[in-house]
Amino acid sequence: DNRLHCPVRVLWGDRGVVNKLFTPVVDWAERSHGPVTGATTPSGHYIPEDTPDLLIAEMQAFFTA
Repeated sequence: DNRLHCPVRVLWGDRGVVNKLFTPVVDWAERSHGPVTGATTPSGHYIPEDTPDLLIAEMQAFFTA
């Protein structure tokens, strides 16, 4: 079993290919034993370049929860 055994937070850009072709929370839940949460961001594929402040806020919230 090579599933993740920890909480997972998935972010993807609402203007990217992932948003059009995949269901990231469902896809990652199939590969995880831990809880999986996620959301789109107002960006394309490169979230750190498009919305760095949002990414930092998401990471801080996830890692301090």
